Amino acid sequence: MKTVIVDTLLGGAVLGTISYLSSLYGHLDIYYKILAFLWATPLSFFFFLNMASRHGRNSMVDFTRHAIIGTTFTIVVALVILNLHELMDDQTVVVLSLALALSFTFMYFANKIYSKL
Repeated sequence: MKTVIVDTLLGGAVLGTISYLSSLYGHLDIYYKILAFLWATPLSFFFFLNMASRHGRNSMVDFTRHAIIGTTFTIVVALVILNLHELMDDQTVVVLSLALALSFTFMYFANKIYSKL
């Protein structure tokens, strides 16, 4: 039960910080820049690494390796969007982003990368 309370407090602090900063900057032109940074910030990495640490160092290393894989896929999607956004309407960009994310997720599970690295 103690673990659940600690996770709840840490998760609440992370999301609360994002919510607070959103309320400060939500009306400004820079809002989505800040929101993107907060989404990608290592604060969420810390939260999940802390959870993995309860199962030992190997769990932490496994978590970090697979976080790198997921982050790499996210960077690929972001680079594709940055390079193609002027050629498509907004809805197509969003659908392409979803299609790429689903494709990478399917590839990860279909190839059982989780059991190979």
